[in-house]
Amino acid sequence: MDDSQSLEEAARWASDRLAGCMLENLRAQLDELEAMESILSEPGELCVLTPERLGRIRSLCDVRDHRASSSNIDATEDEGKRAAFSTELSEMSNGMLEVQVSLRLELSGRIHSVQLALSFPVAYPSHRAPKISVSSASLSRETSRSVACALAERCSELIGQCMLLEAVQFVREAAMSSLSAPKDGAPAASLHKAAMADPGSEPLCYSVTHIDHMHARTHYCRTLRAWARELGVGGRVVFVGRLILLVLESRDVGDLGTFLRYHRTRPVDVDTSGRTCKEHCMALLMPPAQLVAAEDDGGRRGEVENSAAPGNGRSSARFTDFSVLQLDSWQQLEDQFTSWRLSRVFRDCVRPLRPS
Repeated sequence: MDDSQSLEEAARWASDRLAGCMLENLRAQLDELEAMESILSEPGELCVLTPERLGRIRSLCDVRDHRASSSNIDATEDEGKRAAFSTELSEMSNGMLEVQVSLRLELSGRIHSVQLALSFPVAYPSHRAPKISVSSASLSRETSRSVACALAERCSELIGQCMLLEAVQFVREAAMSSLSAPKDGAPAASLHKAAMADPGSEPLCYSVTHIDHMHARTHYCRTLRAWARELGVGGRVVFVGRLILLVLESRDVGDLGTFLRYHRTRPVDVDTSGRTCKEHCMALLMPPAQLVAAEDDGGRRGEVENSAAPGNGRSSARFTDFSVLQLDSWQQLEDQFTSWRLSRVFRDCVRPLRPS
């Protein structure tokens, strides 16, 4: 092989490797967006501002998946399709997937709206963070800029992983902190410092998912347990008659977001033909969120939904592992949530599922 052939082969190898990285990023963006659509499911909460680009991403990923599963492709035809595919992929490097998230925050009986705009370059999430802007009629320009800068700093620490859910939670908490501060409250620098506080001192985060059915219960639960072990997430898969619940707990809302993305986009069950399949019928009853102290109906302080461990200021975990729980009745289910100090979650999210 002469030098020109060697250079050509090296160039093709580099081009294929770059294309592979770009495709992995586009697939990750698509998977993350699909997972977030199930979390931010209220009308107007999540809006794709570049639907044409999203459609092209879906098309490219479908082509890649088809090629990966096809074993009988004519070489000449394959070379032509490969060239067209490379051209399409190259054109994608010039734009960004743009998304807007609209948050509705309730404080003292008033509803505040906060908009989070994110632009995802083709190098996200492997090598770059998204571009971010924050706006709200309820926040000053200085505060909005401070939140956006603090979030950008946080996102720079997360390069290499999907971070949309963590970004949404970050803005939600920072905005609530600013809105609840006195008029002459902390300056923007203090808000930045508070937003970047040690996550170990923050309350625990939870999510509750309703799983419609499992064809292969053992395989399904084993897969969930493997994801929990990988991400350091605790929780329970609860069976009560035909009802199946997945309760997750973590100190990092981003880990819960990653778990839910896995659940929506990775094979977890088998279909009626025995082939592995993804979960398409799950319903998120409670999106990943931190819990606050609850009060009972009598108006006095009731159960504390986040109890701190003595001496360290950290919330004590409900779940020290991930396991399966089989119950016989709804009363047992309610008692179980009470023992987890999650009575309010049961009342607001789970009880409405009870058959009449």
